[in-house]
Amino acid sequence: MNFRQRFLRYGIGVFIGVILSALFFSGRSCNDWLPAKRIKARMQLDGVSPDAYLSCLMQCEGPTAASREVLMTWLL
Repeated sequence: MNFRQRFLRYGIGVFIGVILSALFFSGRSCNDWLPAKRIKARMQLDGVSPDAYLSCLMQCEGPTAASREVLMTWLL
């Protein structure tokens, strides 16, 4: 088996691999496996609840310039 035959077989294998990968992963984007979408969806459903120290600090200091809607928009 000479170099040309090996190169041809290697090329055929790469071509078949690319075609199979395109068929298997055609409906997915590159970022679907990252947890960012799941975390944002969970935060939108459950809401963001501050811990005891932060809620006490927010009650003691009073409302700030940023409203809750602005804060949620910034977080999500």
